[in-house]
Amino acid sequence: MIRRKPNKKFSNINSNVKDLNTDHSSIFQDDSNTYTKEDLIHKGAIIGSKKGYFLSYIKSFKEGNLLFKGRQDMEGLALFIYNQNTFFVHHYSGYKRMKYSSILSLLRTYSKDKQGI
Repeated sequence: MIRRKPNKKFSNINSNVKDLNTDHSSIFQDDSNTYTKEDLIHKGAIIGSKKGYFLSYIKSFKEGNLLFKGRQDMEGLALFIYNQNTFFVHHYSGYKRMKYSSILSLLRTYSKDKQGI
């Protein structure tokens, strides 16, 4: 039986496919970092009422004044807001980054409430 040498040309194909598949999976994982209020002050984060900010994003998006890379729908807008790292929620002993799914659900709720924006 003759053993063949591994082909270096095709050896990295599987590793590249894994990288492409796991690229966006981090938005669905829980961010385990907990921040203090002082940390968030230095970041310029938003920890209070977020309704006004989300309504302004929705209004700008519907008017066509908000440009971002990716899908041009509510899911793309939620991903755009998530990647800005500005929205945090209170969690036990500190603050945690707001999850993508929470941002998306709030955007959908506020856009249904304010159809006339």
